[in-house]
Amino acid sequence: MKYEGYNIKKLTSDNLTNFQQIAIKAYPAMLPDNFPPEAQQAWLDRMKLAHEENPLINYYGCFKKDKLVGGMIYFDFKMTLFDQFAEVGGIGVVCVDLLHKKEHVAKNMVKAFHDHYFARGITITALYPFRPDFYTAMGYGLGKKMNRYRFKPKSLPKSHKIHIVKLGMSDTHITKDCFNRYALKTHGMIQTDEKAMERLLTKQNVVGYKLNNELQGFMAFSFKRVDPDNFILQDLIIEELIYENSDALRELLTYLRSQADQVRNLYFHTQDDHFHYLLHDPRNGGKKIFLTSQESNVQGLGIMYRIINVRKLFTDLSTFNFRNQSVKLLLTLEYDFLEVNNGKLLLRFDNGMCSVMDDIKDFDVEIQLKIADFSSMFMGVVPFKKLYDLGLAQISNVDYLDTITHLFATKLPPITTQQF
Repeated sequence: MKYEGYNIKKLTSDNLTNFQQIAIKAYPAMLPDNFPPEAQQAWLDRMKLAHEENPLINYYGCFKKDKLVGGMIYFDFKMTLFDQFAEVGGIGVVCVDLLHKKEHVAKNMVKAFHDHYFARGITITALYPFRPDFYTAMGYGLGKKMNRYRFKPKSLPKSHKIHIVKLGMSDTHITKDCFNRYALKTHGMIQTDEKAMERLLTKQNVVGYKLNNELQGFMAFSFKRVDPDNFILQDLIIEELIYENSDALRELLTYLRSQADQVRNLYFHTQDDHFHYLLHDPRNGGKKIFLTSQESNVQGLGIMYRIINVRKLFTDLSTFNFRNQSVKLLLTLEYDFLEVNNGKLLLRFDNGMCSVMDDIKDFDVEIQLKIADFSSMFMGVVPFKKLYDLGLAQISNVDYLDTITHLFATKLPPITTQQF
């Protein structure tokens, strides 16, 4: 497809080496000092294998005449949206040749990405931004923040670990099933496949909680040496923690606690804001105290979401109950990167059931906000009332403020462990 003179199309296997070299130069973390030749070759081999065998991962390039000047990866995901599955388009490794920066390459690649998934009838896209402001301008709303906890092993609760077993490649299938059962019950989680579990079980130390021969939780972790001159003392990084019940969690945490003799600190990255309630001492060891508060974790901006087809989104959710609310809502979205979403949409909710109205005649209340903020609100990251209080949303009748807030409320915000 043509975008401002660029030709954006699916890459062939022969293009992948050029794509990789553009990506390596675009992302400093991939430069040779951090990403040696053997690691580069391994990545290229994985890309070629995915290109040949995985129809859910597709590589696209932006060409100026016959020269590749940028690239990206499309991911076809299945995500738990509230209480049902939704197909979601993911985009990653968006990279531009250093000679062609500030020439609208990335902007046009994202446009092509949106067009691709819009044409397929998919309503939601997601990404991890290199700069949130760049993608906010393209309609992406902030997702749930990521927390990094750092704590001592002995801060964890003590139980027993009689159901903890070591997992290996022969456990790939049951590990995938455990993950996907958890994902099915968790808003925002993306389903995984056996290839991803194989990589996890190959690269990481993985232990699981097995009860009655059923895997009900697992944890992947790695060690990092604290001091090159001290081979005994390590830090432990929790790479993945999945649990279907509190018993599984307690035993997995007890396993971590038992590593205290050779582990200085545990590091855990999670979107769970309440994890620190488990810790006997939730402080992270930071020396700075601000006001009367002591640091327990640090937070960062991660995944972002975008609704690319608002009308179809609500049509697809015709059987979903929007908190039993009844209201005729006129939704007005400000300028959108996708023209189709501009303007007004009348939604009728009857005891939580939504229908899209074609004729805008009468309505109870109108709300106005940007597509980025709407995307965050819809996903359950931020309540409508908070957007209103911050001046980021308007409402025609404040008597309906609580109704609209309840309408778009979620039991829990979206959680995802998927990196892409």
